[in-house]
Amino acid sequence: LDHFKKYYELDKQLTSDEINLKTKALHIKYDLEELQKQKDIAELSDKLKEQFLANVSHEIRTPMNGVLGMAHLLSKTHPTQEQLEYIDAIKVSANNLMVIINDILDFSKINAGKIEFSENEFDLRELVKGVLQILRIKTEEKRIQLGCTVDYHLQDMLCGDPIRLNQILTNLMANAVKFTEKGKVNLDIKLLEVNESVCKIRFKVTDTGIGIPENKLQSIFDSFEQAENNKRRYEGTGLGLTIVKQLVELQGGTISVKSRVNEGSEFTVEMTFRIGKIQSAPKSISSKEHQPLQDFSSVRVLVVEDNYVNQLLVKNMLKNFGFVNYDSAENGRTALAKLREGVYDIILMDIQMPEMDGYEITREIRTRLSKEIRNVPVIAITADASEKEKAKAREAGMNDYVVKPYTSEELYASLIKFIPENFSSKNDLKPPASEKTDGINLDFLDKFTGGDQELTIQLLEIILKQIPETIEKLKIHIPSKNWKEVHAVSHKVKSSLAIFELNDLKKISTNIEEYSRDGICLEEIPELFNKFQTGAESELQNLQYELDKIKAPVRDNQ
Repeated sequence: LDHFKKYYELDKQLTSDEINLKTKALHIKYDLEELQKQKDIAELSDKLKEQFLANVSHEIRTPMNGVLGMAHLLSKTHPTQEQLEYIDAIKVSANNLMVIINDILDFSKINAGKIEFSENEFDLRELVKGVLQILRIKTEEKRIQLGCTVDYHLQDMLCGDPIRLNQILTNLMANAVKFTEKGKVNLDIKLLEVNESVCKIRFKVTDTGIGIPENKLQSIFDSFEQAENNKRRYEGTGLGLTIVKQLVELQGGTISVKSRVNEGSEFTVEMTFRIGKIQSAPKSISSKEHQPLQDFSSVRVLVVEDNYVNQLLVKNMLKNFGFVNYDSAENGRTALAKLREGVYDIILMDIQMPEMDGYEITREIRTRLSKEIRNVPVIAITADASEKEKAKAREAGMNDYVVKPYTSEELYASLIKFIPENFSSKNDLKPPASEKTDGINLDFLDKFTGGDQELTIQLLEIILKQIPETIEKLKIHIPSKNWKEVHAVSHKVKSSLAIFELNDLKKISTNIEEYSRDGICLEEIPELFNKFQTGAESELQNLQYELDKIKAPVRDNQ
């Protein structure tokens, strides 16, 4: 009986344990299912958030392209000084809005591990000049100095992601300007290491602003963190430094900060870049010129764009470039109808459109239209700058990619790649004059003078006198830091250098002119002047040789 009783108790206990185990197993299963459900919801939420941000990006970039483009065109219509100030304010506000939306998008991409970096060749000094120009209005408004020094030994051309570098420097410099009420903000760029293909560069941004408390230094790169929590006084997303740190580190670089309250801050970034070509890239064609750059009247362009403002903007740019034979279509069906009726040499294709998007239209062109039009170059114009979308464009058969909001230089650079080989005009297509680096070319001068030998001699004599005079004046004004006179002198000689296509000297004088006018990179001017003086010596000999050569037959005939 005792054995039976013990057996019964044991069986009862085992049954109870089994029930408990089954109950726990059910709870675990339920918990796992709940966790999976929460995971699925979170993933769906992330996906929806990513899609939402992508849509927001497109919806903002498209009208902003119109705002910035029209402001640019408006500035070319001879406005008054007051109107120009209003136009500049529109540009600054629009660019500030783009910075904010880009901060939000980049923060989201970085967190999702989807940030992408390109590998393109770019001119470092031109990039830095652009950063400083953006900040100049604010520094002038606050009456603080804006300075920049660039190591003279640095190559002009580097390989890397210029958009991300621009973003890093703009964020750091804008942050310094924002927190500085008096004194100076300075960017110092120094070459640390270099070999045949790679160089390491240090970017140091210093300011005389409010500084950062020691207990905040460790958290200054955290999201939504500001050294001064007065949001009304210092507006922004609070993401700038977070994004900068992650962009730097994702490219293998480092960033550090030193600061003292009421004395200022110093942010140091070190990054590695591949070295590009030794020579500078040909200078961008400037849309500031009112005359067409070329006579492209025989080149037929179709603009496929559903936004009227952007249509108008593109047409104005094409006209300024010299493309007068253009047509437009507001949707895919209209575009395909026009392509079936006529032949075009280049198509500018918006991506996001009703009925058919740009990808569908391009696939239709590549597979279903006549052989005559099937291989026409298609340039995508889109608000999505991601590598994923670029790959999608290539897969659809598109040849190039221009991102909104784009500049006229960017659009022109893309168009010029696809000019038909049999193109001819009264202005033969040839490389920009800035590609020429040495020697004297009198062909342009002959066109300028109409072959008038006496006028040619007169112009040669003028420049042979003007260049030495320029050098002597700069020898006086640069050491005395009389930047107003430096600007005036370098500006005056520039047009003469252009007439003789002395492009190396013209580029140096342009840099001296712009730096002295804007009060930036002033420390570079003495070295630039030395370079100008050295180059001028050989060019003066060449000019004198040409003058003597022209004068000899004249003397023989007398």
